[in-house]
Amino acid sequence: MKLAFIGNLGPTELLLILLIVIVVFGHNRIPQLGEAIGKGIRNFKKSMNTDDEKPALERDPEPTAETKTAGKTADSNKVL
Repeated sequence: MKLAFIGNLGPTELLLILLIVIVVFGHNRIPQLGEAIGKGIRNFKKSMNTDDEKPALERDPEPTAETKTAGKTADSNKVL
């Protein structure tokens, strides 16, 4: 698999990038970052594959007495 965004990076450039990442995040934090990224990707793939559940915005809740009367305005009571 060739990644188009990497381009023509050689081993020297990759080593320099790795060195900068170690300096910025520290050597103790890098495994934690990798684990967090892996969990995020796994959760994203899982959510893309499950079509069973509808998101909360798409669900139609049962209308209550408050929501039935809250949507009515003076303009909606007029007869055309």
